[in-house]
Formats: sequence, C-alpha cells, structure tokens
Amino acid sequence: MAQTILLVDDDQMVIQCTLDVLGLIDGIKVVTAKNGVEAVGLVEGGLIFDLLLTDWQMTLMGGEALVTELRSRGCCQPFILMTGDARVPKTIPGVDLVILKPYDVSELIDAVRDRMDARAAVA
Repeated sequence: MAQTILLVDDDQMVIQCTLDVLGLIDGIKVVTAKNGVEAVGLVEGGLIFDLLLTDWQMTLMGGEALVTELRSRGCCQPFILMTGDARVPKTIPGVDLVILKPYDVSELIDAVRDRMDARAAVA
C-alpha cells in the first residue's frame, strides 16, 4: 500500500519541482496544499498522511504554525520543513528535519525515504 506525503507550499514552481523529485521514490502518493490552512482542511476532511513536507513561510498559515496545529491535534507523523531562509533554526520543536532550499535532490530523497521506511517498520 502506498504511503502518503502531504506536501505544502505556496509556490507552484516549488510544488512541481518537489513532485518531480518525489516521483523518483516508489510506493508513495503525494497530496498537495498551497498553505497551512488548506492542509489543516485536508486533515479535517479525513486525509491520513504518513509524512508532512512543508514550506516555512507561506501566506495564511506558515509551516511553523501548521506544525504546531497538527501536533496539537495528535499528529505524530514525521514532519520535514523546507525553507529558503538560512536564519531558520536547524532544530524546531515538532519538526524532525529542516532542509534548506534550494535543496539537494539526493538529500531530500534520502530524508523522505529514511522517515518513510522508519514509519513503515513501526506500522
């Protein structure tokens, strides 16, 4: 059964590039949202996901607020935060990994695979 990644970013070009990269990983399905509000709406609507991959700075609700909101709802999936802002701390409560954009393709693939494999081993 495919594992689901919730990909959240307000930049359509980043969404498309990230979808292309994630397409190199077998056994995943990707659901996208353009900001944290839309992502929360998907979860409220019953979306079950295995990993969150989100941008830091977005309109309406950014990545940090999204992580806080989903963690407060009991979501315990791995969360990877992507940012183009080098000033963002490398360690953020509730976030498993911070990746700087533009990201290295192999770094993103390895990070996603590692977390998805670990999650599948527990399930």
